[in-house]
Amino acid sequence: MSSVPAALPAIAFLSGGQSPENAAAHLNAIHKKFKNLLPWIVSFSFARAIQQPALEFWKGKQANIEEAQNLLYKRATLNSAARRGEYNSELTEAELNAYWETGEAVKWHLSKGP
Repeated sequence: MSSVPAALPAIAFLSGGQSPENAAAHLNAIHKKFKNLLPWIVSFSFARAIQQPALEFWKGKQANIEEAQNLLYKRATLNSAARRGEYNSELTEAELNAYWETGEAVKWHLSKGP
């Protein structure tokens, strides 16, 4: 951790080459192990890890839009949990919905700044 100056605001790893589940699990492990030691925001550039499942399901078909949006929402929620060190691949739909409905996701992200 001494290789990166603490003045750097964030570190973003690429999620490409990993499954969405592995990308979330790896980010979660970093935050669980080093959460109180990290002077920076640590995240992934989640384009692939968040978008890939939705894009694969959608396939450009109108009939698949709603479920693709649901997959995008789910991956974004799971990766948000990983960013806090709270990822669990077994989170239920009810737990995912409660997280967003209570506003906890928005409050947590706003507290971290841009």
